Amino acid sequence: MSEHGYAGLTMAGVAERAGVSTATLYRRYSSKDPLVVDALVTDKAPPEIGDRGSLEADMRARLEAVLDETPDHPDTHLMYALIGEIVHNRSLADAMNERFIAPRIADLTAMIHRAVARGEIDPLPNPTLAAEMLIGVLHFRTTVTAEPLDLPLVDDLMPLAMRMLGAQTTQRPTRPKRRGSPRARP
Repeated sequence: MSEHGYAGLTMAGVAERAGVSTATLYRRYSSKDPLVVDALVTDKAPPEIGDRGSLEADMRARLEAVLDETPDHPDTHLMYALIGEIVHNRSLADAMNERFIAPRIADLTAMIHRAVARGEIDPLPNPTLAAEMLIGVLHFRTTVTAEPLDLPLVDDLMPLAMRMLGAQTTQRPTRPKRRGSPRARP
C-alpha cells in the first residue's frame, strides 16, 4: 500500500509479495479492508500507559507516546492513503474506527474517569467527546496542516487540555524553543 496506495493494493499482489497463494490469504481475510486494518492495528498498537497517578501524568505519557506516530514516521503515509479511502468506504471507516480509533479514545476516556475517581476533576457531561477533542488536535496536525507533532506541542497542549477538563496543571517543563520552519506539507 505504501508503494501503490490503497486503490493499487490487491489481494493477489499481497499474496505474491508474501509468497503465499491468494486462497491462503482469503482464508484469513475476506477482502483487503480487514487485511489493511489488521496490518495497521498490529503495527501501530499503542503502548500501555497505565495509571501514572494523575490525569496530567497519564495524558502527558499518552501524548508523548503518540510522537512515535508522527508524519515523519515511516508508516504514516499509510494513514494518509487510508484517510482518503475512508471518506467513501464505509466498511473500512467502520473497521478503522472499531479497531484503531475507538481503543485510543477509550484509553483517554479511562484516564478521565480515573481523574474523576481521584477527585482531580468534576465529572464531565461527555468524557468521550473530550477525548475526541484531544485526539482531534493530533489528527488535524497529521492530516491537514502537517505541523510537527513534537514535545513542544505536548508542552503547549497540556495546559490547554487540563484547563478544558477542569484540572489543575503543574508548571510547564522548560524545553528549548522550536528551531527552523515548520515542515512542508506532504
